[in-house]
Amino acid sequence: MNSEDPMSDHTTTERAPVRSDPPRGTQVSHVGRVLLVVVGIATIVVPVLLDGVILASRHMNNPAWLPHAKLHTAMGFFAAIGLGVGALICLLGRPVTDRFSMATGAYLAGAFWIAVLAAGCWPGTSYFFVDDPVYSHPLYRPEFLGMPDNVATAVLMIVLVVIGLTLVLRRQKTSTD
Repeated sequence: MNSEDPMSDHTTTERAPVRSDPPRGTQVSHVGRVLLVVVGIATIVVPVLLDGVILASRHMNNPAWLPHAKLHTAMGFFAAIGLGVGALICLLGRPVTDRFSMATGAYLAGAFWIAVLAAGCWPGTSYFFVDDPVYSHPLYRPEFLGMPDNVATAVLMIVLVVIGLTLVLRRQKTSTD
């Protein structure tokens, strides 16, 4: 039946166009989730890539390091991998972004980086190659914004976790009000 036919009993009504983009709050929440996923991936990749591959001659292949010191570095690698994978499971394992999964994923993504900061506070540790007979150099102190590179990276990752989780949880709080 034609809606233009005056004899027709059926009339067509125009429907509002379907909105293809999600509401702004959902986009903000998505950005937060992406930030958390990026940190989760970085937690898996960065420690192993830097200390196990790029800087292997200064870490795992350093002839001055005792096997037990290398064991602790390897433990750090596997802890980072475990925390990063756990974070990704929480963040991506379900299509729903419930508060508990997002908070747990954020914690797992950030825990390694918190440990990096805490480790530097342990007596006798250093972010630089202090007293290393092979790589110690008084002028070589890799820094970014006045912080050791390890600290700057850890601070950046923790800031991304805080921003990401805040965006995700803010969206969920406003959607349940």
